[in-house]
Amino acid sequence: MPKDLSIGLSKKHFKVGKPNSFTIFGEGIGILTPPPPPPAPPATLPKVYVTACNHLWGSATVSRKHDDGINVDVRCLKRKKPGGGRIVKTAADGDDDVTITIVFDEGGGNEEFNECTFPDADYDDAPPPSP
Repeated sequence: MPKDLSIGLSKKHFKVGKPNSFTIFGEGIGILTPPPPPPAPPATLPKVYVTACNHLWGSATVSRKHDDGINVDVRCLKRKKPGGGRIVKTAADGDDDVTITIVFDEGGGNEEFNECTFPDADYDDAPPPSP
């Protein structure tokens, strides 16, 4: 899988403290990484990590949608607190950003990754706008 893979998200509005499901689209992203010769483990989907400037995310579960899409289930744990975690004002339309890191063949010797930040994500715990 190329490192310069362009990806898209099916949604950019997330619930805090609840499960979030979305699809990541990208050419060939749902094609399983071919397994090495036996007795190696079976073919695998890429690993997905979700991060944001102002929100903490849990571990993601990935399933195949089709050759050009993978489903992701992940919980946005909470908003970072001032002092304990730096609140960063993002310069976009949304409340915060969301960064998706996709790792292909993690730990398999041919590890490659792709990372994309979407600056206009919305979260359901957004503070009220300033007067």
